[in-house]
Amino acid sequence: MRSARWATAFLLSAFLLLLGVAHAQQWDLRICAQGDSLPYSNRQGQGFENRIAELLARELGVNPVHVWLPRPDNRVRDALLRSGECDVVMGVNDGHAGFLTSLAYYRSSYVFVYRRDSPFDIESLDDPVLGELRVGVQVAGRGVSPPTLALANRGLLDRQVGVVPDYDEPAPLARLIGAVAAGEVDVAIAWGPVAGYFAASSPVPMEVVPVSPKIEQPFVPMVSSIALGVRPGDEALRDRLDLALARTWEEIQSILREYRIPLEPLPAPTVEGS
Repeated sequence: MRSARWATAFLLSAFLLLLGVAHAQQWDLRICAQGDSLPYSNRQGQGFENRIAELLARELGVNPVHVWLPRPDNRVRDALLRSGECDVVMGVNDGHAGFLTSLAYYRSSYVFVYRRDSPFDIESLDDPVLGELRVGVQVAGRGVSPPTLALANRGLLDRQVGVVPDYDEPAPLARLIGAVAAGEVDVAIAWGPVAGYFAASSPVPMEVVPVSPKIEQPFVPMVSSIALGVRPGDEALRDRLDLALARTWEEIQSILREYRIPLEPLPAPTVEGS
């Protein structure tokens, strides 16, 4: 009888010790994120990337710690990742240079956004009506965006109205869809997550239509698969994130649908042995 009690006490002590070790080994997952970039993230945790990061952290059993970036400067973000101040970056293009990327967890496209009461319908970049409209395109940072390239390829660059996000506003990325609602432009060509989120909350009913064709010459995709980025060489963290993404896949897709993200087909990953 005494030996049985000793065995029980030993097992209980061992279990409590393991719990203590597990707690002591819990670590911070440092996530580079924008503090004012809805629908992706903000300091109040209202963005869909905030929600997904919290979900993945719970699955991994780690503490999510956000490293807030003052402005959407990818050079600063990438430098923080390389220096070790961040462990992971949400929402990078699958296979993005300079990152080791996880499984893609969603796929979206550029879309047309226009008022539902407009006297036109648009489904294609080759629709002749674009030559008669003011076409809003977000202009920020360096380089030429896919919508600008598409308009230039068709001789329609003079139809483009550049809209610059105002980072003194609470939701800077809302400005392009707001320009459509206010009648400042007739149609916007916008990245799907931004378009879907702000069109859904617009006081003016909006149409959100994926652009076609999906590939703009010379091989500039209008559709992208989005993944997590970690430092090159950190396969251990990438593999843990892949497993967490696979295990929480349906919850992630539910969050994306809640935020009205226009989604392109993307096969769900499988967890080996499940």
